[in-house]
Amino acid sequence: MSVDDYKQQSTLVYNRMVESIRFCATAQSEYGKWLVNTLWLMHSGALVGLLFRSPGGRPEYLGSLWWFVIGIALAFGAGFAAWWNFTFATDLYSKWAKVSMLTNPADQPTEDPVQSLKIKITMWIAVVAGVLSLCCLLGGAAAVYCNWPSSPK
Repeated sequence: MSVDDYKQQSTLVYNRMVESIRFCATAQSEYGKWLVNTLWLMHSGALVGLLFRSPGGRPEYLGSLWWFVIGIALAFGAGFAAWWNFTFATDLYSKWAKVSMLTNPADQPTEDPVQSLKIKITMWIAVVAGVLSLCCLLGGAAAVYCNWPSSPK
């Protein structure tokens, strides 16, 4: 490969890494806000609505509300794991986007197995926690339905 070809190719790779850093930082912020806010709002709305529905005393469905409390915790866990996931990706792109790679072939990006593992683990934690939070919404709705008083007291 000629020096000019190398410089052109390395400039393209460098620019792609810098653009990936920007994308991850933006996605990290937007994804975390959307996911946590949506799930938290749904769970907390269910809790508030059900707690204030009962005019007095302990409602029969009170034990079912734990589904929504756990769902809130899982929503926060999903958002936090997603935030860490994008943080690890941003760190990886930052390591890869070295200006010296534009002139030195030895500074080209290389695989980082530890950072890649962190990215995969946090991605799966976010996915599993988000799906479990959604399942808590469905489980909570079913539990409240099954424990709903059949006639007013």
